Amino acid sequence: MKIKAIIVITLLFNVCLKAQHYDKIATHFFGNDTLILNKTDFEGLKQGLWVHYILYFNTHCSGLSSHRYDTCFYENSRGTYVNNKKMGHWAYYGNHGCYHTDIRTEFYYPDGSVKETKYNRSMITFFSPDSTEVNSEFYTSTNDTLYIKCDSKHDCNLTFKNSILSTFKLQYLDTEQYRVSLDLYRREIFRIKKGND
Repeated sequence: MKIKAIIVITLLFNVCLKAQHYDKIATHFFGNDTLILNKTDFEGLKQGLWVHYILYFNTHCSGLSSHRYDTCFYENSRGTYVNNKKMGHWAYYGNHGCYHTDIRTEFYYPDGSVKETKYNRSMITFFSPDSTEVNSEFYTSTNDTLYIKCDSKHDCNLTFKNSILSTFKLQYLDTEQYRVSLDLYRREIFRIKKGND
């Protein structure tokens, strides 16, 4: 029993030391801003600016790297917490964490609703506070607008000029938005536009 306790304590001690070590490395790369990042209050609630980063152990990193520790850091997301809830603007980045290539942004409103933008800001999605209503708009390169509307039963319709292109469940929203971004409905859109002329 004592041996198990010693092993558990040793493992916890190593994990804590490694976490402190990574924070020191992050401070080295991201500057003194990390001193005010990722803080919790006396009740353990997340408060203020938080930066989530991914740590890679790879000698072939193209991101921020430390050859001394053979690690690379990529910023994964950045935003503000108020009483453990995301609030305001949050940005999510690709593998390289470049500030100019955010792949998705979210804006959290005080009432709990969320506005999400992605695909170079050509897709905007609004989520109600309880996610019972989801509305999305996608602006194509040909100046057409596609709409996705999901109801309280989580049934969604993708439409163009009031014609349904696809019906799917809310759990497949990201997949369907990705399909739209790939222009997979081009033929159907062309057919609808041709029929309206």
